[in-house]
Amino acid sequence: MISKKNYAGGELHRMLRRSARDQMLYAFIEGMRLRDQAVSIDNCILAFCDRFGVENLDAQNARVLYYRMLQEFRSDLPTLKEQLNVESQPNLIDLLAEAIKQKLEA
Repeated sequence: MISKKNYAGGELHRMLRRSARDQMLYAFIEGMRLRDQAVSIDNCILAFCDRFGVENLDAQNARVLYYRMLQEFRSDLPTLKEQLNVESQPNLIDLLAEAIKQKLEA
């Protein structure tokens, strides 16, 4: 199993060291905002909690976490693309946005 800190190619991108829930929250918010730029971060967090049945997520902490992850994502994007080999995979944010769009239209 690959350590969260290191792998054969060096240090893992900070986004990949986050918990699965944090990664899902970030991707969910990005997907919602790609679909509709007018939706607030707070409304995205409420929708995330509602959709996945999360009851113990503090909205203020989640907002701070999202903005931290956004900064990490932007600053480390070249490393992340290299580690995920993005060129050969579909854009996960686009897939999530499309899934959310279909769910809301249903």
